[in-house]
This record gives sequence, structure tokens and C-alpha cells, in this order.
Amino acid sequence: MYLAAGRAMTADPSTRRGRDGAPGGRARGGAAPRLVGFMNAFSDGMSGGDACFIETARRLEAWDLVVVTSALGRRAAERRGLRAAYWLTSRERQFRRVSWTYLRRTLRSLALLGKLRPGDLVYASSDCLPDTLPAFLARALVPRTRWVQRAYHVIPAQRRRSHLAQKASLALIRRRCDLVVTSSARMRGQLAERGVPLDRIRLNYPGIDLELYAAARAAPPAFDAVVLGRVHPSKGVLDLVDIWSRVVRRRPAARLGVVGRGAPPVVRDLKHRLRAAGLERAVELLGFLDDAAARRVVAGSRLLVSPSREEGFGMAVLEALASGTPAVVWDLPTYREAFPQGLVRVPQGDAAAFAAAIERLLADEDARQALAKHGRAAARGYSWERAAQRESQLLAAVAAAPAGNRANGVDTGFPA
Repeated sequence: MYLAAGRAMTADPSTRRGRDGAPGGRARGGAAPRLVGFMNAFSDGMSGGDACFIETARRLEAWDLVVVTSALGRRAAERRGLRAAYWLTSRERQFRRVSWTYLRRTLRSLALLGKLRPGDLVYASSDCLPDTLPAFLARALVPRTRWVQRAYHVIPAQRRRSHLAQKASLALIRRRCDLVVTSSARMRGQLAERGVPLDRIRLNYPGIDLELYAAARAAPPAFDAVVLGRVHPSKGVLDLVDIWSRVVRRRPAARLGVVGRGAPPVVRDLKHRLRAAGLERAVELLGFLDDAAARRVVAGSRLLVSPSREEGFGMAVLEALASGTPAVVWDLPTYREAFPQGLVRVPQGDAAAFAAAIERLLADEDARQALAKHGRAAARGYSWERAAQRESQLLAAVAAAPAGNRANGVDTGFPA
């Protein structure tokens, strides 16, 4: 779970859209184009990609919005103020049985393609197949439909099933997608290496609501460090056992909080490892917290610890820096691009060096304060308003681009 960088809002029924995507109380006129966003891969917490879609989409004033998602996704989006028509693909209360759930949602989304209108712009919020496959078919079957795709990072081959699913999505994207939007120059290059034409890839960084995080900074420290994100091996949660064991050898009272939910087998495995290492009292698994509570925990901690091994951008790091909480992270290329200051980067896999960096910062308040100052400066470079303005320009360019440009892969004229 990542913090949403917008206020939790309940959609006002007077401004909610009708079932066909027409605006409700917030009239935009009959000529408004329609954007159909697929957030069909939403799981059990707010990912950075989910946050990017929701926070930019709710600021797109020129479009009538339809969101294809689950009941879980709708609830998360409405809490963050995304007013739209919702076409639901599943109604489970908890996200379980990933493959079966994604298959069911994908099939349901295909059945919903009959509701699309010629000229709609479809927007896949992730490169998971429940988003890319219906977008691909919509682009192929519905006249004058355009397809904009979000992509964040390349899944390594070690995660075989997810890696192969992403390869299938990339094949669809190469064939018919009009524009891919990504959040790092590195990912733009990686997509080009995998056959996506560079002229169809554009960069748009995420944003953040700095006022929300600044307001939470007064919370007293509850943990020496906090981890924020999905409880998943790719996020490095299993590395925490070795890292924090080394920290408590030098600082026996050091406490770590873990904010976020994960699949029950992964959580059970993590708890078992923590017990075996004698860390039950040193590490507290907080599970899912609402946005305000999570902000208070992050802002009240001395450090953010992010042992994630895969990141397309690093929303959790951005949120910590905006809170004035310095971060210790593995040295990922995306962090070097996005956050040149405000955090300590450690060579990947060196648990001893990671623990030593944590210990040094916990012992040196002046160093923490200096990092916090630089981190807040780095965070000020990001804004949801700027991100939405950029997204709006890109969407307008896609909608206006001649069909031949997209099919032939020549210069699209999209904003650079």
C-alpha cells in the first residue's frame, strides 16, 4: 500500500457520472471526449501505478471518465475523489487467488467492450494483462479508438510467471498501442530495447500533495524506521530479517514498523522468519493503514527503510522525503534519476552495509536533519497538478493524431 497523494473524498452523488459515462451534476457539455480507463489489475492495496492513474485522472477536466475495475478498485478510487462511471469486473471483498481473479476480471472486461463508442480513448493503467488485453482488443475492434498505456518497470526473469505475462503484454503494446507513458528515462530506454518505438514513448513523472505530508510532520516518533509498501518478495521484505537483525545487535531497542498488506502466504513466511530471528518485538507488522494514519507513521519515524529490488519510480520514497523522513534504499537506477538527494543508497544485496547505514543515521541527528532538508527539496520538484497537465497534453495529442502515424510508427508529433 502506498499513500495516496490526495485527500480521501467520498464521491458526491450529485456529481457522480451516469452508467454510460455521461457526466452527472458536473456538466461538461455533449462534445466532451470519453476516456475509458482500465484499472482492472487493482489488487489489495494502493500501488504507485494506481495512485498515478487516480491522481491524474481526477484532474482531467476535459474528459468524461469511465473506469473499468473491481469493486475494490472502485472503493479505493472514490476514496481519493475520482468521480467517474464505473464498470465493475468483479465484486470480491478480499483479493485472493490471483490467477483466477485476474482471469475472471479479464473475461468480464472483454464482455464490456460492447459498451465502447467509436472515438473513445482507452487508457491501460498498468501493463498487466487484465488491463492490456482489453485495451488491445478495443483498439483493434472499435473504430477510431485510441490506446494509451502506462508502464513502470521491467519485471526480471526470476519472477517467471509475471515476467512472461509482461512479455505477452509488451507484444500487444508493440502491435497496436498509440502511446506509452512511463515515469523514468531508464524505463523509456528499456521499452525501446524491447521493440516499442521511441516516438511512441513519453515520460511523465508522478506527483505529490506536499501540504498533506508537511501537515503530518508534527507526529512524535513511534518507530526508529518504517517500511512502506506491499508485503511482497520483490519489495525486499524478506531482506528485512537479516538487515534488522544486524541493527538490533548494535541497538537492541531499535523498532521497525512495516506498513502494507500482502498475500497471506508471504505474510506468514515473514512472520515465521521474524520469530526464528527473535525479532517479534523489534518488528511490528502494521498491515493496511488508511492514508492519514500511514502518513503519521511515516512522518513520525526517524527513517524510511526501502529494501525494494524493483521500482519504476519510488512513490513510497517520495512520500517519505515530502514528510521530512530520510530514506535508506538499495542503489537502484530509478532512484538515482528521481531522487539525487535526500536518501542513502546502498549497494544491492549488501545487508551489512544497509544495516550500517541505518545505524549511522539513527545515531546522528544532524545527519538526519541535513538529509531531511535535501529530501524535502527533492520532493518539491513533483506535483500532481504538473503531472495532470502533462498527461492532458499527451492525451489530447493522441486523440488528434492521424491514424496513419500510429500504424506506421512515424513521428507522432506528441509533446516531447
